Amino acid sequence: PLVAVAGGTIRAAVSRTTVEASPRELRVTVKGILLSKTTSIPADELEELLIGKAEGAKKKGPSFVPGGEALLARSDKATLSFGAGLSREELEWIRSAITKMLAL
Repeated sequence: PLVAVAGGTIRAAVSRTTVEASPRELRVTVKGILLSKTTSIPADELEELLIGKAEGAKKKGPSFVPGGEALLARSDKATLSFGAGLSREELEWIRSAITKMLAL
């Protein structure tokens, strides 16, 4: 268990997350030292964008820093979890900005 915690902490420290929202899709890219992973949800398939527990994300999409609150974007095919470690106010601001962009 200690190794898993250390691995998660190191991974969080060296990875960068980019969130892109457009009227077409929501895309989350996680870039680590060696690898990069992008997961997206088409805007017309996005069912929920809410603030919830970070560990509640399914394994089909990237999930960052277990525990605490994060933004969860859900469709029938994937759940994206991002923004863990940010304050509630920051998560609410990001949620509002993404909602406005997807509604254009």
